[in-house]
Amino acid sequence: MKYILTSLSAMLIFVSAFAQQKVTVKVASNGLAVFCGNEIPSSLHYKIERKATDETDFQFIEETFMPTNLNAFKGRLSMWNATCPFYEPPTFEKAGEAFAALQTHQTMDSVFYYNGIPLYYYASGTAYLDVNVQEGKSYVYRVTYNGASKQSDAVMYKPQALQAKAKFRSKTILGSIIQLKYFVKTKDRNNLPHVAKVYRSNNLQTPLLEADASCGFQFKGDSLFAIMNDTLLNKNFYYSYCIQMFDKFGNASEMSDTVSLLDKYENTLPLVYLYAHSDAKKNGIRLSWNFKKVDGLRSIDIYKSTQFDGDFKMIHSSTANDTAFMDNDVQPIISYYYFIQLNGSFEKGAQSAKVSGMLKTEHQPLAPQQIKAKQKNNGVEISWQLLDPSTRGYYVFRGLNYHPTKFEQVSGLILAKENETSFLDTIGLNYGKVYSYCVKAVSNDYTIGKASDTVGVSFMKTEKQMDMQAPSSVFVKQMGNAAKIVWQRDTLLRKTTAYELLRREVKTDNSKTNWQTIATALQLKNHSSFTDSTIKIFTKYEYTVKAFYGSQSSEQSVATQFEMEYEKPLAPLVVEAFNLNNAVVLRWEKSEISNLKSYKIYRVNHIDAAEKLIATINSTENSYTDKSVIIGNEYGYYIIAVDKNSVESVKSSEVGVMVK
Repeated sequence: MKYILTSLSAMLIFVSAFAQQKVTVKVASNGLAVFCGNEIPSSLHYKIERKATDETDFQFIEETFMPTNLNAFKGRLSMWNATCPFYEPPTFEKAGEAFAALQTHQTMDSVFYYNGIPLYYYASGTAYLDVNVQEGKSYVYRVTYNGASKQSDAVMYKPQALQAKAKFRSKTILGSIIQLKYFVKTKDRNNLPHVAKVYRSNNLQTPLLEADASCGFQFKGDSLFAIMNDTLLNKNFYYSYCIQMFDKFGNASEMSDTVSLLDKYENTLPLVYLYAHSDAKKNGIRLSWNFKKVDGLRSIDIYKSTQFDGDFKMIHSSTANDTAFMDNDVQPIISYYYFIQLNGSFEKGAQSAKVSGMLKTEHQPLAPQQIKAKQKNNGVEISWQLLDPSTRGYYVFRGLNYHPTKFEQVSGLILAKENETSFLDTIGLNYGKVYSYCVKAVSNDYTIGKASDTVGVSFMKTEKQMDMQAPSSVFVKQMGNAAKIVWQRDTLLRKTTAYELLRREVKTDNSKTNWQTIATALQLKNHSSFTDSTIKIFTKYEYTVKAFYGSQSSEQSVATQFEMEYEKPLAPLVVEAFNLNNAVVLRWEKSEISNLKSYKIYRVNHIDAAEKLIATINSTENSYTDKSVIIGNEYGYYIIAVDKNSVESVKSSEVGVMVK
């Protein structure tokens, strides 16, 4: 709701009341307004006392003064505006202008614009709104200023109606704007309307509610008119209006006549349905759209961002007859977001719902080069050079002997992070054997390339290892939400009776915590594996094992890193959104994961692009009815899936619907 402070306020000047330095009291809707005097209390204060007519003594109630800085003045304006909500809060610029004017004048009657609005009297300290009064009771006020005291006449607090009536005269429909004109008939020319509220009913289906419309006043000769303007309307909707006026002190008039009309403006641009598809052959994302054809369409602007809520930039303006556009300025396996907007001869259309697009590619990554393999402690370290920047990661394969007939995968996906990458193989190695290795690259769209050249290494036990061998071939694999650590028992060292398993965390800055024992020698007596069920998702760990030979122990094995692979839940596919009984029904396909907990449903108001979480529902559901919508508004919806670890999926594509 917008309350318009018109220039009419400046015409209502309390010159006679303040020039004579009398204490004047006016009846407001929520109390008694005490006007202390004409002088602005910059250096001195007004001391205000009150007594009821049936009381003997005055009681102190307030001491008022002019604030000394702009922030204090703004705070005073905000405080009194909260008490008097029929005033529109002044903007920062307007508050600054008022403060400057009051600072440079000594009396209120010399500040032409602001002396017609009680809110500025309250803020400047020349008046006070006493809200602690009883209806039907009379009061007298005494004000002391610069050593002199003056009393007001007795005034009864009894809220009174504004003696004014708004009569409907005419209507005008200008494009998407409705303008109504009312003749204001008033009985008291000294107390004219100050502001007005507008009430509106949509499509004859909602009650009359406060509307975000403006209403101001205009003199034409001796006649006073109220002019109402309403925007953001929908074609072929019925609207009903009435207004209610208020004086400076919040006293309300009776409601005006109710006016109903059909908004039939013809230049409203239609809703647009936008789609995005990957086109690998043309190496781009193809956008297509459709909408109901209208006259006066000039162009179609296309906007793009790499984030759903990011900064969208216009990338192309298509002609009115175009129905598709190919965006070739994209990279594979990166999500892009788009919306389009129609341009008419006189207005812009609403933004379409945002859609996401991703370029899929059939590019096969180059095979890794400069493969090297060498024995390192109890394992074999394989290293290679990164050549293809589109590579997502690598898999390492191993075979027996220098010319193996069969290779087996021995690593998970090793992400490509640097120019040179390496992997330490400690799984199932036997001393005295020869092993061969090759590496395959994986592209961003998970296409696996050809194998690299093969390198071989002879895996031999050193003299030191023969004497005091730490466990070898420590391997960690994921078992559900736990890590299973397996190591090879050395059959040559028959005195081995038990093992100790240690673990530490690797921080994001590559610093590491201290080693902690998670399984003792007593727990791992004659065992060569252990399942660690205390790990956390998105945390990297290192494991090492020590062997015990009677009362002696070996060195720790080579540390093996492990991080639980955890996939975010897939975003649900929103199948449809449609109107049903003045509500919006959403339906979607359930996410195919076993540990799904819930769905979060968000609504986007296309008027101001505000997003709101409107519901969190159980994962067993695949539909939701939004009953908190407003007829005539356009909304967008998207859904986020949440698993039992409270990990959220990315946003689903947004679907839009006009509530009818």
